[in-house]
Amino acid sequence: MENQGYAAQGVQHRTDDELIAQGYISYCAAEGKNKATWARAIAHGQELGIPVWVFGYASTRQSDLKVFRDKWVEEFKEMKSIFVDFAFGITNASQGEGIDESAFWCKFAGFLPQHVQPDATKGARPTEVGLVNADGNHIIFDPEGECLTEK
Repeated sequence: MENQGYAAQGVQHRTDDELIAQGYISYCAAEGKNKATWARAIAHGQELGIPVWVFGYASTRQSDLKVFRDKWVEEFKEMKSIFVDFAFGITNASQGEGIDESAFWCKFAGFLPQHVQPDATKGARPTEVGLVNADGNHIIFDPEGECLTEK
């Protein structure tokens, strides 16, 4: 994460004030439904009142990275729905007009680059550079922006 220019993932070795000044908490997840990542995001984001950005990646070599990434995004959306349903369920509230996405604390930032070997068709530069979307296209991370699933 730090080599890519993003905040170190998690909360270790930083005080709450340092995390708040950082403006967000980052986590990496090899699957969109990673329950440990979601649980940490709930706890830390809510405690500190700052967003949690999840950066996706494939932990093993994938024969079709696009299919893997599309599935990852769908899992992320499904897990988000589970937590939203949970929140409305325990408050016995109606969802009304839906979720205020600008207030939702757990957001998907994009994928860390996977295809980093030199590509002869790109002047021997890596195929993927920086943060990418499901198609492998470079995107700019905006810690104050929208969840990638909402763009």
